[in-house]
Amino acid sequence: MPHANSKRSPKASTTLSPALGASEIIDVTVTMARRVGFGRLSMRQIAAKLDVSATALYYHFRDKNALLERVGEHIIYSIDMPSRRLPWRKRLKQVVLSQQEVQLAYPGLARFLLHHRESAGALRWIEMILEVLRDGGFRGQHAVRALATLSFFIHPMTLLDDRPHAGSVQMIHKKLIARRLAHDPSRHPRLLELLPQLADFSFDVYLPVALDRIIAGLASDLKHPVRSAKRRSPRN
Repeated sequence: MPHANSKRSPKASTTLSPALGASEIIDVTVTMARRVGFGRLSMRQIAAKLDVSATALYYHFRDKNALLERVGEHIIYSIDMPSRRLPWRKRLKQVVLSQQEVQLAYPGLARFLLHHRESAGALRWIEMILEVLRDGGFRGQHAVRALATLSFFIHPMTLLDDRPHAGSVQMIHKKLIARRLAHDPSRHPRLLELLPQLADFSFDVYLPVALDRIIAGLASDLKHPVRSAKRRSPRN
């Protein structure tokens, strides 16, 4: 799939590494993205890792966004689709959890795809979900509504920042919140009551639980006709 882009940066040098190919640049950038995150990458860092000048990269990619789009495509296409022999609900859960796992492994990827919704990686993300939904019987507005629902269901840690996270992340910091609630317990009585239980949940634990409920809701929605969502005209 990698191909050379004939466009060069205005600053591009004529001195290039003849052995350097687009696929090698993508592979190195994928590795670096996992270690430092999409938002922290620079063309100079990538070039230094490849032991070439930064201008050599522009022979294949017009700018950093063009390179990161190819990197995002490479990463998303590495996600395997589950077997079609599985029930669609199970397949859908596996697809979404796999996507979330990959996005957590590459900090900043989810945000990049969100800002580049027309990129090959973002379109593949959508296509994977639609493929399973179609096998589950979703057509037309049912498919649109299901996709919209799942699009909003994004692990918050994938969008939080561009730094790698080690291990599971708790939903709340029990000690910090307990200290704040202690100043005025009457303002948040329900939160205070559930605090011990909420503190036991991590995003990793809650994610599949929430996803099960969402998929069950989509399956129920499939039994009823839906109308096209109407755009609301802005009020003056």
